[in-house]
Amino acid sequence: MTRSWAETGTPVITLNYDTLIELAASGKPDIGGPEYLPGVQRLPGSYRLESLGAPKGFRFLKLHGSVNWLYSGIETFVGDTVYFEDADLEVKGPVNNGDTRLVPMIIPPVADKAAAFQNTTIRDQWATAARHLQGADRVYVLGYSLPATDLAVRFWFSEVENKKIVVVNCADEVRAHFPEALGNRSSYDFDFVGGQDCIPRFAASLD
Repeated sequence: MTRSWAETGTPVITLNYDTLIELAASGKPDIGGPEYLPGVQRLPGSYRLESLGAPKGFRFLKLHGSVNWLYSGIETFVGDTVYFEDADLEVKGPVNNGDTRLVPMIIPPVADKAAAFQNTTIRDQWATAARHLQGADRVYVLGYSLPATDLAVRFWFSEVENKKIVVVNCADEVRAHFPEALGNRSSYDFDFVGGQDCIPRFAASLD
């Protein structure tokens, strides 16, 4: 899938903190990998020579932060700089950046995200993702069931009209859940719903 995303320039939005996408793309040096927004800066002193001359990749938006994103950890982090470390270096705890002690940035999946939105970098992730969603003709939803507690994402989709929403999920109940939650202002494709092999089947369809 990462190859298809890079070749087509498809923006990818995730609500997960893990680095599975980054690691998957890192094993394909002939294609570009995930590209964070400019507000997420490489940790000083960690620049890797192998990234020089890498082909253009795909926009990658991580709405809840990431285990390889680092910040000061202070409660009010409005203007805090967010850094990233390469996913294969496995950031597992605090990192020192000069005199500053940095910790992984993870935004809990709570209904009220107002505190997180105070930070410019996190706010830009959500605003850019919303623009991509509004501008898309087709939206692929992989492994996400649109839970009732995720009010921000449900609000996004409630504004979506005239899209084709392709749902990829092992749970059969999403066939009814998506139209019930979002209405019928868009069309739905449930060809890849059901079975533990739904993601591999979808990935194979991209070849």
